[in-house]
Amino acid sequence: MENMKKKALVRSVLLAFLCCMMILGFQTNVKAETGNYYIKVNKNTNVVTVYTKDDKPYTAFICSAGYATPVGTFHTMNKYSWWVLDGPSYGQYCTRITGSILFHSVWYYEQNKTTQSYVQYNRLGSLASHGCVRVTTAAAKWIYDNCPLQTKVIIFNGSSSDDPLGKPASIKVNSAVRMGWDPTDPDPNNTYSTKNSQPRISVKSTKVSAQYNAPFKPVEMTAYDSAGNQLSSAWIRTSGTVNTKQMGSYPVTYSLTDSFGRNASVTVTYTVGDASKAEIYGVKKEITKEYKSTVNLRSGITAKNSMGTVLTDKIVTKIRKPGTEEYKGVKASELKLRHTGTYRIMYYLKNPTNKLVTQEYMKIVVKDTKKPVISSKDKFATMKLSAGTKSVTYKKLISGVTAKLASGKNMTSKISIKVTDPDGKIKTVAANGSYKISEPGTYRVSYYCSNPSKSLKTGKYLVAEKKRKLVVEEKVSEPADNDTKEPDDDTKEPDDTQEPDNTQNPDSTQNPDNTQNPDGTQNPGNTQNPDGTQNPGNTQNPDGTQNPGNTQNPDGTQNPGNTQNPGSTQNPDNTQNPGSTQNPDSTQNPPAQEPSVVTTAYALIVPADTTVPDRAVISLSEGVSLQITSVMSDGTHRSASTTEGIRRRVTYQPSPAQQESDLLLTESIDQLPVTTGVYRITYHYEDAQGNVAEKVRTITVTAM
Repeated sequence: MENMKKKALVRSVLLAFLCCMMILGFQTNVKAETGNYYIKVNKNTNVVTVYTKDDKPYTAFICSAGYATPVGTFHTMNKYSWWVLDGPSYGQYCTRITGSILFHSVWYYEQNKTTQSYVQYNRLGSLASHGCVRVTTAAAKWIYDNCPLQTKVIIFNGSSSDDPLGKPASIKVNSAVRMGWDPTDPDPNNTYSTKNSQPRISVKSTKVSAQYNAPFKPVEMTAYDSAGNQLSSAWIRTSGTVNTKQMGSYPVTYSLTDSFGRNASVTVTYTVGDASKAEIYGVKKEITKEYKSTVNLRSGITAKNSMGTVLTDKIVTKIRKPGTEEYKGVKASELKLRHTGTYRIMYYLKNPTNKLVTQEYMKIVVKDTKKPVISSKDKFATMKLSAGTKSVTYKKLISGVTAKLASGKNMTSKISIKVTDPDGKIKTVAANGSYKISEPGTYRVSYYCSNPSKSLKTGKYLVAEKKRKLVVEEKVSEPADNDTKEPDDDTKEPDDTQEPDNTQNPDSTQNPDNTQNPDGTQNPGNTQNPDGTQNPGNTQNPDGTQNPGNTQNPDGTQNPGNTQNPGSTQNPDNTQNPGSTQNPDSTQNPPAQEPSVVTTAYALIVPADTTVPDRAVISLSEGVSLQITSVMSDGTHRSASTTEGIRRRVTYQPSPAQQESDLLLTESIDQLPVTTGVYRITYHYEDAQGNVAEKVRTITVTAM
């Protein structure tokens, strides 16, 4: 009977125990939610995140869930400072989530804080439990202390993107040691220094100026947990606001709770006002100007601060000239650029409301791009060379000639010389060479010098040109002793033209020029022979032969031949005038007729297409001529060459993607500095009848 009573008592106790367990196990929705937080457990990442009631992340803990950890929404039911777990083992600071599922510390071998399993502690962050949610002792204590019963707990399978504060770092312990203190346990007897370490928020300053009427910018800050691990800014909570549209002081508190459950905070006071530098407007980074030009340093330059106060008149202008290291202040707004190189301009302004300094800088690159000046000591007077000179050297042609830029830079060594001969052919004279004289006459010497920089006005290289005449004298021929010669003695008139003996004067002293008698008296036209017959104005040659030319013999017969005495002409009085040069035996022939031009063909001769480097100087006329071929009426061909009348047009194309443009060069320009691209020179000739010749030369300029 007694045994039966004992068995009944045991059954009653067991039944009561089971009822209590059932009540405890199904108590999740008995009461409404309480407290300031709710908790989410991400099984996949093993992260516990605590949120405030307004869904803002508050803190996070690393954990170890298990495969048996249920998924769903629960409310905490009970709390225990120690609880017996499987094994048996023991958990500290336990909070029941549902049924047998708890938040608790990593288990201990004994109910003793120095017996925590170090192997299991180092497994935090991975699935390791039988279903409970393991956390560090510090995290378990924070939940135990701050989350009352009926705190909502959501367990889910998520990803790292579902952890707004990330996965907290954990402290690793020596797993070779079987057990020991939890490094996060705040117990004063804990041998780890982290037992009482604190998180912190580091800021650059707790007193910060905020710019009036500008977007608010928080002070720079960095957060660290109790173990010294840096935390993201998401851990930091902010309490307080700053209104930048209203000047004044605004305190803002920044705080965090780390994975140890420990807190840190700092308060920063923001003062809204003019907290920035003044702004200087209109300063260009770099400009390029011509040598000896003037620039207005204050044109378009203004300044004001954030409050809208105009500070233009407070700007101080300082200049650093080329070749110097020191900035010097100037009051004048106009600056004369008397040096080539780079000027540096500083615009300096101190904001009177906060003493902050603003500095803006501008570069002025000064270039001398004007046409060089070529001069000569003799003012390019005509140069004369004596007859028979075979050549003239470059050194002689350049003697006394100099070239320089407007800035004074010597460019004499850059002068090129071309000589145009009397036929119009042009040749360049090499600096160490000479020019060969082809013939006497007047030559043209041209001096060219190009500025190595493109003109700031035209974008082209400017070339200076000077000319002078070069005259090569002709040889003077020695005059002959007699302009005319008498026929040789053996050249005689035919026998039948000889006058009979009685036609000679008795003294045979008649002058060869037959204009004067031997006695000095004038021989009047027709003279009378001694026998009384009339001598009709025909004079006798010095050798005694009768000078033919329609003379009449004494017997009345005509003297044949009609040949005149060399060197003599007949006067109106029929006396022979000396000076005619016809031979006694020659007859007068009519002049030969010049053949006429039937057809004419023109051909332009130009140098071949070529490729030159960037900044080379090319000649537009060297090697260019017009070949003229004419067919004459007598079937012959006549050829000639000239440079006259040839016109040219120069176009430039910087790249295939850009259009070709006409350079519009004058005919006087021969030397052309070139830059990268393609130049096309079209040579054109047209005569008076409209006959045309044209040829194109292409010059490709490549980068060096």
